[in-house]
Amino acid sequence: MRLRNSVLAEVLLLAFAIAGGYLLGTWYAALQAARWYAAPIGDQSQFTAAGYWYLFVSPTIFRFLLFRW
Repeated sequence: MRLRNSVLAEVLLLAFAIAGGYLLGTWYAALQAARWYAAPIGDQSQFTAAGYWYLFVSPTIFRFLLFRW
């Protein structure tokens, strides 16, 4: 019961969720093709606004809720 209500546990779960988003984002950025979430510019990819939202907000919330469950 203490672990379930622990603030430290929730902060760690959120940190893992954010770190997962960062790692996933670097993997997605390495792909060199035009996609809805990123466009290649020169030899690098630039995320669109939808791409930033997808990589850092939506999956982070999903992963946090999944880890908490």
